[in-house]
Amino acid sequence: EAFDKAEGIPYLKVYNIVKQNVDFQYKPQFIKESIHNGMLRRSRAYPGDVIMNIVGPPLGKIAIIPEDFSEWNFNQAIILIRPMERIMNKWIYWFLNELSEVNSITTKGVAGQDNISITQSKYMRFPLPPLDEQSAIVTKVEGLLEQVRALEAEATRQQTLAGQLMQAVLGEVLGAPSSC
Repeated sequence: EAFDKAEGIPYLKVYNIVKQNVDFQYKPQFIKESIHNGMLRRSRAYPGDVIMNIVGPPLGKIAIIPEDFSEWNFNQAIILIRPMERIMNKWIYWFLNELSEVNSITTKGVAGQDNISITQSKYMRFPLPPLDEQSAIVTKVEGLLEQVRALEAEATRQQTLAGQLMQAVLGEVLGAPSSC
C-alpha cells in the first residue's frame, strides 16, 4: 500500500490547506519514500515552497510549505510554485492571496467543480518588483495583518464584556424583588 498513517514522507491534499496555511494535523497521510522518489518524484515539495489548489471550489487555497519536515509530497489537485530565490516566496504567497490572478483564469470543470489546468497555472503572471521592494511590501502586509488580528481579538474581548454586562443588568432587573 502506498499510504501510511505514521511514517514516511508527509503527503498533502487540498484539505490540508486551511486558512492559507498547511494543517497537517488534519487527516495526516504519509507515502513511502520509494514512491516519493519514484512515481511521485515530480510532486516533491520543500520548506518555503508555495502551493495552491487547482481543483475547487473554492479555488485560491494557498500556503507556504512549513519547516516541520525536510521533504513533502502532494496530490494532483495542488500545484507547486518554487521561486528562483527563496526570498520571493512570501511575495508570491501574498500576491496569490490577493486572488486577482487566480480569478482571472477561465476555469473548467464538471458538476460544480472548478479546475485550473497545469498549463493555465504555468502561465500565471506575477509582477516582480526588485527584491528589496518585495521585502518591504511583505513586511507592510504582515504588519497590517497583525494589527487586524489584534483589533479582532479586542473586538472579541469587548463583545464578551458586553455580554457579561448584559447578563449582570438582566440579573439585577429580573432578580430584584418587585416594589408593588
